[in-house]
Amino acid sequence: MRNLRTVRNDNPRRRPALTRLGTGALGVATLGLVMSACGSSTKTSASTGSASSALAASISALGSQSSVEARFSIDVTASQAADLAANGNKRSSSSAAAMAKALSTGSVFFAEQTGKGEPIDSKTAASDPGNSYDFGISFGSSTPLEVRYVGQALYLHLQMSALAADLGEPASAAGSVNSELVKLNADVPGLATLASGGWVEVSKSALSPLIADLKSFGSSSSSASPAKITSSLLNLRTSVLAAIKANSTVTSLGSSGGRQEYQVQVKARALLSSIDTALNSASGVVPSVGNKLGGLSKSLASVPANLVVTIDAYTSGGKLTQADVDLDQFFTTNKPSFPVPLQMNITSASIAAPSGATELNLSKLPSLVGGLLG
Repeated sequence: MRNLRTVRNDNPRRRPALTRLGTGALGVATLGLVMSACGSSTKTSASTGSASSALAASISALGSQSSVEARFSIDVTASQAADLAANGNKRSSSSAAAMAKALSTGSVFFAEQTGKGEPIDSKTAASDPGNSYDFGISFGSSTPLEVRYVGQALYLHLQMSALAADLGEPASAAGSVNSELVKLNADVPGLATLASGGWVEVSKSALSPLIADLKSFGSSSSSASPAKITSSLLNLRTSVLAAIKANSTVTSLGSSGGRQEYQVQVKARALLSSIDTALNSASGVVPSVGNKLGGLSKSLASVPANLVVTIDAYTSGGKLTQADVDLDQFFTTNKPSFPVPLQMNITSASIAAPSGATELNLSKLPSLVGGLLG
């Protein structure tokens, strides 16, 4: 197993922390897309061999579970996190220390649980109204931001003061947000509870008309029919997954500590070029896709032709449990003196509605939204 925390002997020059950490979203997308592509089918070509088949099977096995949680974090030591937080940013020492703590202890998670205990990838789960979802940001044992969808009701928890402190932001910023929430409480009773750090709930009866209004607004803003848009997006997904498979190889690195390790190598420029082609095709039906993502072709020239992105994947008990990608692979110059691995850890999940949540009164919201939309 590679030691990602070993200091490298390459260029020790460093770039601003925000620039480096801005690759986190790209890293998350890379992990998610590649793992999804590897597990979308157990059929593989002869060139990928049994290693690819075994990894694909371990990812597909996750779909047989009734729940799954993926948690993303940056695996750096406290001292490395301090270097990332302080370098290139005009922060006070206390602010930099808070950011360093956030980097070394922070994580983002997403979980899904089926309503009847059926497999996640089953046809029943695809239309099960009892499915539950959970998303949040944690720092150590604290979770200052979390959103849950349970029993067709939406739950939100926000501790703005704690979140600002964890991110090294001034307390005044949190105070401003909380003050605005308290003011809005006159129109949406219950928001004061959110401002004080309590759980709030949007009930099924209140959520259903909002979803219907959003669907209506979305369909009226596009000339394409919902069926045509859905078909186009499905074709886009198929094209992207095919592009990933065509431009990646899987190698078995053996076992250690009861886990099997695989290395996935992706030809970055060839993959991005194929994805760009797929996005341009989809933009004819879904213009927003082309407008927001079609500009990918403009940045292709800056991607080295020989850049190969490496992802380490680990399996246990026939299931994928972890995947790592070193964010510094996305840069060819000004690398830090240590790796910055983004980890995705996969476990099962148990999602329940929080107790004592205050229900938001949204009776005035339709008129407020109508006024904003004219």
